[in-house]
Amino acid sequence: MEIRAPLLLSVLLIAGMLGVSAWAWSALGETAPIATHFDFAGQPNGFMPRDRALLFVPTVATVMALLFAVMPRLTSRKEGLAASSSGYVTGWVGTMMLLFVAHCAVVLKARGWQVDVPGSMSIAVALVLIAAGNVLGKTRPNAFVGVRTPWTRQSDYSWDKSNRAAGRMMVVTGLATLATLAAAGSSTASVVMLTGLTVMAITSVALSYYYWRRDPARRSGRD
Repeated sequence: MEIRAPLLLSVLLIAGMLGVSAWAWSALGETAPIATHFDFAGQPNGFMPRDRALLFVPTVATVMALLFAVMPRLTSRKEGLAASSSGYVTGWVGTMMLLFVAHCAVVLKARGWQVDVPGSMSIAVALVLIAAGNVLGKTRPNAFVGVRTPWTRQSDYSWDKSNRAAGRMMVVTGLATLATLAAAGSSTASVVMLTGLTVMAITSVALSYYYWRRDPARRSGRD
């Protein structure tokens, strides 16, 4: 699987995070804590010292980029992962974009900009869900991407059906989140997003068992 493009994009995004941190470093006091976590209403409920706050997310992003670059070498099902490279790359790039948006929103907020951090994250997550949902149904069985249950691992039929259903639910959740954000604000949008993801996770597991039971190959073998 080709990793140069997502790895290069990851390096650029990490460089951008560090650039934002450098821009804010001298303007933020050394002792004043920086809000790094916010509730659904946008109220800060988590703080870090300046140095940790400005370096934490870039460090996490660096570790995540290295893990994404190395993980394809750890799977024994290389052909399956190669066939699912679009889903893997989408997850990789989506993760890096979320970290970039989160870091920039927090730093800009600390610099006094009027930033709706939960709203910004809701938009970013919704867009990633829509992108990921559009490729999830095309993934082939692999070690990292998709609905991976004991039943999808035993049945290609269950894998295909379950991942297509999960992909549709991800797209619907992303679109519902964006619509709710525009109509009712970030607090309600966050609830819609989390509810949609919870329903998707539970439903996907149930569907994987249902489709495994209905797998024509399994039923003909049983009969």
